[in-house]
Amino acid sequence: MIRLVFLVALSLVVQRADGKELSTPTSRPDRHIEIRDGPPIRSERPSRPASQPSQTVKSATPEAVAPIPPGTTEIVRITKVWDTERIDGPKARLFSLLGIHGFSKREEDPEFAEYGHLAYILVKSLVERETVIVEYDVDSRPIDGRIPAYLFLKDGRFLNRILLENGLALLEEKSAPLKYRTLLEEARKSAQKQGKGYWTRPEENTQSDSR
Repeated sequence: MIRLVFLVALSLVVQRADGKELSTPTSRPDRHIEIRDGPPIRSERPSRPASQPSQTVKSATPEAVAPIPPGTTEIVRITKVWDTERIDGPKARLFSLLGIHGFSKREEDPEFAEYGHLAYILVKSLVERETVIVEYDVDSRPIDGRIPAYLFLKDGRFLNRILLENGLALLEEKSAPLKYRTLLEEARKSAQKQGKGYWTRPEENTQSDSR
């Protein structure tokens, strides 16, 4: 009897399977991500460039900022004259006239401003766009970017002295002992004696040239 019931049940199962009334879910393997060895993941941060041989950077060195040895001379072409305190040379080099105190066109005193204007015209006519010889001395240290120096014209005339001889500059009392100090003092005395430029005023003839 039991065997009969078992056979009947088994036949029903087979019939449902044939009619697709009963389907037994097929077990599926679990989905998973297969990790395989591959190329490394690229980082969003840029990679650090490989080290390169160091390059020499031109900067101020002790030799570059050291005072120019006294007696050093060079030939330069003057590109622009602004006044006796700013004379432009090549490659942005600026000069002023060593050993003298030049007048400026911007002096508050109109009379001094006039001497400054005359000095400007004289220097401009002599050296602008001309080749000159520049000589340095113990006091040739850059001041506000300008290098105090002696300027000699092509014919040998001494520009610093020319201004003093015409009373269009004063002797710089604060300068260190200079090579041409005596020569400049003589030029100043000559202008004072002859009453030229600044020394035309009688009240100044008996005074020193310190301002």
